Amino acid sequence: MRNFRFFMVMFLTLQVGAVFAEEKIYSDATKKLIKFLEDKSNGQVEIHVKDEIKIPESDFYFVLVDFKVGQNERELSFVTNGKYITTSLIELETGQNLAQYY
Repeated sequence: MRNFRFFMVMFLTLQVGAVFAEEKIYSDATKKLIKFLEDKSNGQVEIHVKDEIKIPESDFYFVLVDFKVGQNERELSFVTNGKYITTSLIELETGQNLAQYY
């Protein structure tokens, strides 16, 4: 019986750890973007962050979100550093839109 209890405690501990491991912590920039979008929509949208990628050699992040209003849902992408939000970030040397790259 002792072994069974030990096994159950270990199993439950691993399950709880797995749940917390799946929860992603996003940058302050992404959190500010989500708050801005929610505030602008007066709480009428559901926003789920699908991905956040740090853009190298910058303080910007590429953020991909599912944006849902009522029955309408779209996937939108943004580039943000927490102060500015845009849908493109052009590298001056190459002219490449880094948002499309990511």
